[in-house]
Amino acid sequence: MNTRQACTPPTVRAIAAALAVAAAPWACAQTEIAFSLIPGSPQQITAAVPVPGNPNRILALTRFGGVRMVDLAANTFLPGTVAAFSSDGSSNGTTGLAIHPRFADNGVFYAWRGISVIQFRMLGDPLSSTQADPAYTTVIRIPNLGGQHVGGWIGFAPNDADGVLWISTGDSHTSANGQRTDNLFGRILRIDVDGPDNIPGNADDDAFPADPNRHYAIPPNNPFVGTEGDDEIWAYGLRNPWRFSIDRVTNALWIADVGQSVKEEINYAPLNFAGQNYGWRCMEGTSCTGLAGCVCNLGLRAPIYEYGHEFDRCSIIGGPVYRGCSMPWLRGAYLFTDFCTNELFSMRYAPGTGITELINRHDEIEPPDGSVDVGSTTAIVEDAQGELYIIDWWGFVFRIVDAANADCNSNGRNDACDILAGVPDLNGNGRPDVCDPPDCPADFDESGGVDGADVEAFYLAWEASSARADTNLDGGVDGGDVETFFILWEAGGC
Repeated sequence: MNTRQACTPPTVRAIAAALAVAAAPWACAQTEIAFSLIPGSPQQITAAVPVPGNPNRILALTRFGGVRMVDLAANTFLPGTVAAFSSDGSSNGTTGLAIHPRFADNGVFYAWRGISVIQFRMLGDPLSSTQADPAYTTVIRIPNLGGQHVGGWIGFAPNDADGVLWISTGDSHTSANGQRTDNLFGRILRIDVDGPDNIPGNADDDAFPADPNRHYAIPPNNPFVGTEGDDEIWAYGLRNPWRFSIDRVTNALWIADVGQSVKEEINYAPLNFAGQNYGWRCMEGTSCTGLAGCVCNLGLRAPIYEYGHEFDRCSIIGGPVYRGCSMPWLRGAYLFTDFCTNELFSMRYAPGTGITELINRHDEIEPPDGSVDVGSTTAIVEDAQGELYIIDWWGFVFRIVDAANADCNSNGRNDACDILAGVPDLNGNGRPDVCDPPDCPADFDESGGVDGADVEAFYLAWEASSARADTNLDGGVDGGDVETFFILWEAGGC
């Protein structure tokens, strides 16, 4: 972790980077993050998703086909492949992964294969199995989607009860597609993979049995149902929305759209804002392209944030809004990075208020031992608890953690997570009460008397460097605490 003072950029590059977006409300990092490394996969990783019901597992997608299992508790990739398949047309390879909301019951997950989404089902108990049935179903295939602009994110909204899968697609290297609604390029799509009975894998899932490229139904509240435009479309006017996310608390859409040569942009909309036009090819960020047939700003939804390609930046990688427990000071902030510079940013946004606390955390993400750098980030992902991980192009998975990473009771869970889970913190000092020194340190075991049992209890805590042994309240556990304890103990009380 970088130990610089908050707001003191250590390099000329950092100063220049901070000036790259002149209008941005840059803030100071009063609390810092750090990284810990999960040893890498031998293959490039493009996406990862948590396993619902098993907080110690995530599924990771390899670039040219195949799903691996990561054991978070053991801090390792498990041997073998959960599902093996190859890319089916995109030079980007396989790019998206989604787990069905009722995965614990049905074991169903989905992979964005390049130009199609395919469905797998785990063998045996979904929460402990490491192998999927090799047979899969093609849910949707978009035959003419090509080049590097394929989009790449798939997923379900939080608390989904209807089996509605969201899919991002790029403009297929044809900018004119952005403002059309008669194809599926440059879009956010929304399809029903469960059918009317809300159960995946049976006949009513397929509303188009004569079409091998369409094995799904159309949600009736999609904006182009019954009117001109393809029924699958939820939003359009996008160039290459490689990553977008849906906030698990507010249900807001956060769409990071990769720009062409001028701007990278972040778009925001409530989940129920259907039919939005995000502007491409007529606008790149807030800049008018001047292309034929375009009228800038007319009916177009502007991004909430943009940045240029100065200082080697090239391609935005959007992440989630942090909703975990271990970094309460970061909760509610949106995170994103850039593929070329690997800068990590956090910011907050609220309609009517705008952007606040925009922080470049580039210097906080140095590897813990200096040996492995984050290289060409492909995704920022969540685990089942909402904690964050960076996935890079070279197969490494990095945990994002609180630099302090306080775990005073050594139970393997951050103190803030303990408190959020209901462990008492009656004095509100941010650590569980079981870690606080007793009100009277001489009666260390809090039995109501001062005797030899208190000496034994104190030494057990002191040898374990427990915060509870900090009897002189100086923030550390050392010889001074021994002296303080015995002065009070020999006095027979406090």
